[in-house]
Amino acid sequence: MGSNVEVFTDAYERSHGRKPHGRGSWAFTFDSTTYRDVSECWFTPGSTTWSEARKLAKAEASRRNARYASVQS
Repeated sequence: MGSNVEVFTDAYERSHGRKPHGRGSWAFTFDSTTYRDVSECWFTPGSTTWSEARKLAKAEASRRNARYASVQS
């Protein structure tokens, strides 16, 4: 599930100057949704590692029939 979903990190990298890593509360948008306010984001539950957050976002994108997920800053 979610294997065909691409995860983009551009917005995060522009904001933080590095690729996402570590543990945190991660926010994602899907397909052409642009981040305008927090209500447009899907958040991972609790504090998760980047690796787990990426897997969860891919699964959520698949559930929404989205082709890609973008992690937000």
